Amino acid sequence: MLKGADIRQWARSTSVLQHRFNDAVAWAFRKRTPLFAAIILLLAVFFLFSFLKQLFLIAFFIALGSASLFYNRFIKTSIGFELITLGVVVIGRLYGPFPAMVVGFFSLLFAELFAGSLQHKTIVSFAGIVTIGFLTQYFSAASITTEGIILVIIYNAIIIPGYILLGSSPLRSGLFLVTHLVFSFWLFSSVAPVVYRFLA
Repeated sequence: MLKGADIRQWARSTSVLQHRFNDAVAWAFRKRTPLFAAIILLLAVFFLFSFLKQLFLIAFFIALGSASLFYNRFIKTSIGFELITLGVVVIGRLYGPFPAMVVGFFSLLFAELFAGSLQHKTIVSFAGIVTIGFLTQYFSAASITTEGIILVIIYNAIIIPGYILLGSSPLRSGLFLVTHLVFSFWLFSSVAPVVYRFLA
């Protein structure tokens, strides 16, 4: 049970705290220019960090996607082992369709340049990868596994007929289609969810 002395002591403590709070508020208003400057600086640092993180991840996935096709420099048969679509889907979910299209376009461009295989038929792959980068905005409600697999199917539906029409071998195109679908199913079922959870 509280005694009178305890109540008075509590009241004095409360009064001291209230005075200190009032003094802090008054100081904030007197020093509002430095205070506001500090708040603006903190906000600027936060947005700068977010922007730099976005640039870093875009550059990282461009490098990763390009490197994943480096084997084309030595193996001329097209097989569907690549990480460009992973970068497109992850960046699309994190930052939207335009960064996803940037990742897809430059990953493919650098991969083709490094492999020395850039030719007129490659326009088909550019069209496909930019298209799925644009479409990432419509899959925000789906899981990354569902999104990735659907977009890979759309990508192949664009490029396979395109390459065959431009003279590629149906057999080689079929090999790419099968290996790409199998690899992508594993990639977006096992790897993509872990990567996205780590970065989100």
